[in-house]
Amino acid sequence: MYSWQSSGKDKLLAYARGNHNLDRLLSMKLYFLLFATVLGAMGQTAQTGTANSNPSSAGGSAAFLGTVVDAAGKPLEGVHVTLTVFGERRLFFGRNPVAIYSSLTNEKGRFSIPEVPPRSYEVALEKRGYLMAPSEASNRGPVSGDHVQLKAGERFTDVVLHMARRAIITGRLLGEYGEPLAGARVSAKPAGSIEGGWETAMTDDHGEFRLSLLPGKYLVAADASSHMPADAHPSGNKGNYQFTYFPGVATDKEASLVEALPGGVTGDIDFKAIWVATYTVKVEVTGIPESSGSLFIHYTGKEGSGSHSQTVDAKDGRASMLIGPWPAGTYRLTASYRFGETELQSRPTDVTVATSDVQGILLPLAPGWNWMARLKSKAAKRRWNRSNAQYC
Repeated sequence: MYSWQSSGKDKLLAYARGNHNLDRLLSMKLYFLLFATVLGAMGQTAQTGTANSNPSSAGGSAAFLGTVVDAAGKPLEGVHVTLTVFGERRLFFGRNPVAIYSSLTNEKGRFSIPEVPPRSYEVALEKRGYLMAPSEASNRGPVSGDHVQLKAGERFTDVVLHMARRAIITGRLLGEYGEPLAGARVSAKPAGSIEGGWETAMTDDHGEFRLSLLPGKYLVAADASSHMPADAHPSGNKGNYQFTYFPGVATDKEASLVEALPGGVTGDIDFKAIWVATYTVKVEVTGIPESSGSLFIHYTGKEGSGSHSQTVDAKDGRASMLIGPWPAGTYRLTASYRFGETELQSRPTDVTVATSDVQGILLPLAPGWNWMARLKSKAAKRRWNRSNAQYC
């Protein structure tokens, strides 16, 4: 009895000591995390404080003053003008502003940011019902796009920034059978713009979208490729929606332009996304050596060019690969197999995809070239050319 009580008491004491040590360990970890958080906050505050400190201490300040006008050149009152410095981009959190300098325009459209540290800033204009106009439509002086580089001692006092009345385009994106497509991306691009410039909105549960734009004429297009899995189409066919231009055409040359009016709403831009059935191609490659290597199937065709690859260990010299899915069309296929420093290739084979999956495409491999030896040969040739350049 005594032995049992003593043993139980010892166990309880040991358990209590263990829990006490565990509590101390957890408390130390908690204090450490709290200390690290405070240090991080102090570091962020210090960074922000440095950016907002007296500019004269950095070897001279810069000045950014000017006027904000509308499309007709009329001064705009109540525009919030900001110069922002962003910190480094952080994973999952984007970029945080570490310094913001701002001014509100008066009845004459004038703004004044007289003293800022010399550095690069992002310029933003905010006024309800208006958007900042593109750089080519403004006499902005030092402003390029939405950025400005200010140097020590520079004083820009007559910068002119432009804004335009916001224009709205609304509509619905529909599927092949008239059903609304939710979660699709609808974009608008200014007519005549070669690169970039797409403004994007997502469709809601009713397939409706709303684009907020500068006034002008636009190409409107939709990407619903991720809307519906291949086996969920009402017809039962495998396939997907392709990139579609308003009013439901496949290329920008066939598209109709949509005009967005200043301060107005252009509605009823409804169109159907184009559904395209797709098919797979099963390829069998022969002549593979009895060694583990990488098998590639290269293709060119309607969907552009690319390759499929997989690692194979063909004991019988054969391996198969399922490639695609692709829409109907003709595709040129070539197989290549790499092991060590050697590559084997097949002859190009044209395959026509029509209304069903394609089976039994045979691609026999033939000796290709020793690509590592070729690289070494080219490197040796370059070294020889460099060493003998003085005699040329």
